[in-house]
Amino acid sequence: MPYAPTDFFSQDEVTSLEGQLQNTVDTVLLQDLLADSVQKVRDYTLKYNIEPARQKRLVRALVKFEAYKEVGPVPSQIQTAWDDAMRELREIRDNKFPDLLIQAPADPALAAPAGSFGGRRRIRFGGLPIGGDGSFAQTSATPLPDMARQGTLPITGYPTDAFTVRGLGLNFQPVNVVANVMQPAGALQIFCTIVAGSLSNDGFTVTFSGIIDRAGYQISYSIS
Repeated sequence: MPYAPTDFFSQDEVTSLEGQLQNTVDTVLLQDLLADSVQKVRDYTLKYNIEPARQKRLVRALVKFEAYKEVGPVPSQIQTAWDDAMRELREIRDNKFPDLLIQAPADPALAAPAGSFGGRRRIRFGGLPIGGDGSFAQTSATPLPDMARQGTLPITGYPTDAFTVRGLGLNFQPVNVVANVMQPAGALQIFCTIVAGSLSNDGFTVTFSGIIDRAGYQISYSIS
């Protein structure tokens, strides 16, 4: 069932936040923040059967953080809830909850990397749109040429410990990908790991050795 902002905020909060978000640089919409948060929870829990109440609790922590991060400041209890939710999501992703059942039959979305497609904010890189959540979106259904085997993208959607490159539309099934994180001068050195099973002709997903929480980081990749 789709969520609405009033599932997580009071009506007074919705009215206040939407008014403040309209005055931000990117004119962010609360519904977009909610959609991004739902997708992020889905990305981390994709292969598991997650109870609706647990999913909603995780989404609540994420969307409240994202909303107050935009308008500032983030209340301490919302920051703590986000920290706890992200820790739980990472543990779910890393199979730290043996009681969780893997979906059967498998979710069809597992055949391709997960992640929001497009995002609410859009910048351009080499003529292709990059979603504000860090996903890489192709502009047409036409497969990209062989040069799409290599690329460098800005890592956005921070703070984050994962990144999805998708929409490559390769005309071959890749078997190997090498990816490296390039950090801005003076920033924390971060490494990345390819998520097992995520590589397809559409793209791939990586996780980071730490939290990327600022602009300037890039991911360089080569697919063959």
